[in-house]
Amino acid sequence: MMNIKHNEEIQISKIDKSIILIFFIFIFGLIATLGFFGYFNNQERDTVLAEEYSGKVIELFHDHKDHSSYKAKLSNGKTIYVYFPLEKQFETLNLNDSIIKQKNSVYILVFKNGKFERTINTLTSKD
Repeated sequence: MMNIKHNEEIQISKIDKSIILIFFIFIFGLIATLGFFGYFNNQERDTVLAEEYSGKVIELFHDHKDHSSYKAKLSNGKTIYVYFPLEKQFETLNLNDSIIKQKNSVYILVFKNGKFERTINTLTSKD
């Protein structure tokens, strides 16, 4: 129990000190354990940043062989993971859209009929 005297000193009992010490050890141990198992690594971000592609979207589909992942096939033959939803209410890519994704960027530039349409942030799934 903490006692405050007239001269404003705070005295902490041995039990309170022990509880505080155990709390800090627990928090440090939890953070160290989570770090050891990779909880703080953002592998999705690193994967998105490493990607680089451009082309015209010729097919949008769910790849049922790959856990129903959203994918797009580009005119250059490359098939890319789409990290944002393709359902109608979240439609962000259409067939015949031209897209550009540069390395070390999280943004996809979308062009329609040769004109810039919008930018898609692949990490937040928002335009």
